[in-house]
Amino acid sequence: MVALWAAASAPADPLGQLAEKGAVGLVATLAILGFLWFIRRSDAANARELAARDEVIDRQQGEITALRTALDEAYTFTRDRTVPALTSAGEALVRSTEINREYLQLLARERRR
Repeated sequence: MVALWAAASAPADPLGQLAEKGAVGLVATLAILGFLWFIRRSDAANARELAARDEVIDRQQGEITALRTALDEAYTFTRDRTVPALTSAGEALVRSTEINREYLQLLARERRR
């Protein structure tokens, strides 16, 4: 009866209770401690992996920003320089064709004379 009262009134001490069980308690204690060590080690490994992942994500975000900037610059160059140059080249080609047509008509008139 005293043992039940002592066990009921004492705060929960699982290691103390396992130590009372002898060799089986020792094996159980070692198993629990090993499991806790494994969990802590796994948590540390997970934290390292998450930190490495975050570094990769940050690096990729920087690369994405650089690529977007380069794309914007290329688009701006195309819009501001290339399109007007091609437009004026197209207009020059149309004008050149008109001049050639007029020249050919002039040559045709000269041959008829």
